[in-house]
Amino acid sequence: MKIYLLEEKNNKHNVYAFVKEGRYYLEGSNVIEDGSSAIPYKFMVLKDDNGYYVSNFKVPRSGSYYDENMKNIFPKSVRDEFNKIYYDGTSEKLEKELMEQVNLYFHKYDHFK
Repeated sequence: MKIYLLEEKNNKHNVYAFVKEGRYYLEGSNVIEDGSSAIPYKFMVLKDDNGYYVSNFKVPRSGSYYDENMKNIFPKSVRDEFNKIYYDGTSEKLEKELMEQVNLYFHKYDHFK
């Protein structure tokens, strides 16, 4: 995940981020990808006595709703940054970080080999 903007308004926090996520499983000794996506998120974060927690989130709907949702959910400065993701190396960096996390997670199962 790459965070592009943090906002605080009336003790509520908005986090605007681009998230590369995936589903993986172990088949024998092979890690298999079951699906992935790269999606912009707006996380609504609240704070209580125990810390911060995500209370809700928004993502743009696909298809003909996408452009309008992007305008309604994300500030222009964030949308402009999202437009660079596939050209500035961010996409590759997020993919690399995701694969590192996948490998670390499944590494704990090495003792079953």
